[in-house]
Amino acid sequence: MPPSYRNWQTKSVPSSDEQALFLGTASQQGYPAEVALPVYTQLLATLRERGHGHALYVYRVAGREGDSDTAPATPPFTRPRTLLAFATADTALGFAQRMRLSGSPRLRRIAFAHLLAVMLQQPTIRAVLVVDEPLVIPVGQHFPSGYTISRPDLHEMLKGAAHGEPL
Repeated sequence: MPPSYRNWQTKSVPSSDEQALFLGTASQQGYPAEVALPVYTQLLATLRERGHGHALYVYRVAGREGDSDTAPATPPFTRPRTLLAFATADTALGFAQRMRLSGSPRLRRIAFAHLLAVMLQQPTIRAVLVVDEPLVIPVGQHFPSGYTISRPDLHEMLKGAAHGEPL
């Protein structure tokens, strides 16, 4: 896909629903909208500076219990996880093939705001890693290079904004 088309597709403006999702989740965590909005805006600006848009792709392994609409829900994950998000579906699938991840790849297009909201809601998600393109996995590393936002850092940014500290 030509870069100009991909940029148009992924760098569009986030919807007010996406922004509202993050602001609502932050509010549930005790951070009012006037505190959470500048943090979200700053994180989104940093993401765009790195060449990413607000719409990303996440990879899941299909076949787990609870992955279909008819299967019973699985208990929440208990071990810490890092969510990997990719700018394109091709990059996400390429990563899955390169890492020989089991199962059939299932991709979901997801807004950056939704990833942040999920991280705020689920303590086992320790970070979101937005993978850089082209896909590079440094020697000896399990994760590709990219922009990482950790759960503690997100909370610190929100707490700092609540106390009037600069972002």
